[in-house]
Amino acid sequence: MVINLLMIIAATIFADAGNLAFPYLTYKFVNGRMITNFVASGNLILPIVVLQFLGLLFLVVLVRFLAKIFRAQLPTLLLALLLVLGVNVAVIAVPMLRKVSAWLPVTYLNAVDTVSGKLGMLYQNPQLNFRAGIIVLAGSIVIILVLTVIVEYTYQNSKA
Repeated sequence: MVINLLMIIAATIFADAGNLAFPYLTYKFVNGRMITNFVASGNLILPIVVLQFLGLLFLVVLVRFLAKIFRAQLPTLLLALLLVLGVNVAVIAVPMLRKVSAWLPVTYLNAVDTVSGKLGMLYQNPQLNFRAGIIVLAGSIVIILVLTVIVEYTYQNSKA
């Protein structure tokens, strides 16, 4: 998200702000059929930022949870990378996982393709959309926060 912001600022300085009415190709499932449509790119900015923020928050909460479990930096880093990158690659490589990819929070880290519907079109999964991304990411954040509190509480009680 920060990199995107820096790129926008640099492009604005050197080449002017551009036009938010530029058409962007979107995909949508309607009655089981794929419909393509062009929308103004300015209409996609807010949903993309919201999904990116939730995705970033999910990553922070996940790494914090893993850090509470392992209490060491290297295993935490390796498992976090394995979970995030491994699940994304597994969904691409294993076609059976595409059916359940709508329920995996790391699927929604690619916010642009999720909001535009391109991810749903590529995986042939109509459930991959902005609304499902909000629900899955928010639910995952809450679940992992609860698990983190439980692990912290258990660790504090075992120390005492």
